[in-house]
Amino acid sequence: MGFGLPDGGLSIFLDAGAEEDAFADHHPFHATDAARIQATAEGHPIVMTHKDAVKLRPLLPSSTEAFVLEQAVHIESGGDALDAALHRVVDGQTAPRKARSPRPFSSRRSGEGGDLG
Repeated sequence: MGFGLPDGGLSIFLDAGAEEDAFADHHPFHATDAARIQATAEGHPIVMTHKDAVKLRPLLPSSTEAFVLEQAVHIESGGDALDAALHRVVDGQTAPRKARSPRPFSSRRSGEGGDLG
């Protein structure tokens, strides 16, 4: 399976002897895909992303050994500001928008001398 891993993270699995069976992002898996994946795995465990597992796992026999790859996000900087902003949104306390200055209204079209109305 293809993974959305940065810096060639898939190579970790390939270097360990795994085989890649890649599908396009948001692929609508069908029973024929599941059968092909299982045949390619030749009894070895199948590793897939959570997004793919939601669609693919129900198509595989329950006896198929399958693992779901989980990914985590680590905020290196600005985490406190992000946390505060998320709490404001969740609590319904979004910062008020600045009032826009009224735009001047002109009764004349550009390049014309007469009134519009």
